[in-house]
Amino acid sequence: MDSWARSELAAHCLRVMIELGPDGSTETADDLLARIRSAQSPVPILLHGLDDSCWPLLEYAGLRGLQTRIGVEDTVLLPDGSTASGNAELVAAAYEVLRAAG
Repeated sequence: MDSWARSELAAHCLRVMIELGPDGSTETADDLLARIRSAQSPVPILLHGLDDSCWPLLEYAGLRGLQTRIGVEDTVLLPDGSTASGNAELVAAAYEVLRAAG
């Protein structure tokens, strides 16, 4: 990450995607966000998680004004732990989580 921040490549990126695994935490996200911001890159940051980290990081992204995403490739479970019928149901749930996050 630090070498990217110092490289000429940082200025040519369209976005920076932070994709954390199932154990991904908001603390890890904070650390990575600080490193990305130290590059002073104007590009948007997209944050998302997988499986257990999916919903907490989606809400975290919403609270911080970051881009995020959701789909069956990230999780098949809704915030209440039930199984989603597909992407449309995940997107609807994500909309509600982000709306509540402000």
